[in-house]
Amino acid sequence: MSAVRFSVRVLRSGDAAELVDHRLQPGLQQVGLSLFLWGVVATVLPLIAAVLIGYHVFKFHPAILFGVCAGVRTTTAALGMVQEAAKSKVPALGYGMPYAIGNTVLTIFGMVIVLLMTRGA
Repeated sequence: MSAVRFSVRVLRSGDAAELVDHRLQPGLQQVGLSLFLWGVVATVLPLIAAVLIGYHVFKFHPAILFGVCAGVRTTTAALGMVQEAAKSKVPALGYGMPYAIGNTVLTIFGMVIVLLMTRGA
């Protein structure tokens, strides 16, 4: 609870934006482009691998496969787009289970990252 109170105080103080700006700007100038490119790689490669493995190894129907990809990324808007493109509700069949697993993994690894960050401090 004290961490929440501290965060609220920092956000209200007005100095938080200046503090973040002084630390963030030099870091982004040093690694900005590589950080962006690694972000692209980390976002695109798993999706390409999922589509290729799902289609060639598991022989999923493409509509269900894209529903699975939308679910694992926990993006409901992507499911809507896939359903609209397919003119069918079939992609929703692959959405439910990966969505639940994706949210669970996201929550667990969020806690793990916070624990790792506080352990080093």
